[in-house]
Amino acid sequence: MTIGYLRVSTGKQHPANQQDEIRRFAQSRGMTIDRWVTEVASGKKKESDRRLGTLLRRMKRGDTLVMTEVSRLSRTLTEIMSIMGTCLRKGIRLYTTKEKYSFDDSINSKVLCFAFGLVAEIEHSLINRRLIEAHAREEALRNMPRLPSAEYGAIENGTFTVR
Repeated sequence: MTIGYLRVSTGKQHPANQQDEIRRFAQSRGMTIDRWVTEVASGKKKESDRRLGTLLRRMKRGDTLVMTEVSRLSRTLTEIMSIMGTCLRKGIRLYTTKEKYSFDDSINSKVLCFAFGLVAEIEHSLINRRLIEAHAREEALRNMPRLPSAEYGAIENGTFTVR
């Protein structure tokens, strides 16, 4: 079964452009889209909390999932890698029309997935490092001595005078 996956972030957006692009892609490869799955959901939402999660659980070895961009799967590279891993394990082919990615059982797909995985791991590491640095800055600010407030005195010519 070949499934066209359409996702928009808000109800104000229209998936028609995505659908046309997927239809043209399928025709150029002699494929027929058997089913369309459309959802209005933020890419930040976990795959398991979207129709995409249900779709992936139901898909079988040999099925094909076509979307316009890999970003339709998720906004985070880590989540994209997880979804791609699920597809590879289940034998689901994955195609994107804009980036022209093809994820199947070929060695090229596996190398590309490895590269994505490496980037996702680096992204995760950098995010963690930024969080640790931010917490350290907050802690340092909390422990900094405070200047006395104006009700207790004033600073004049670099000297604090008590009132």
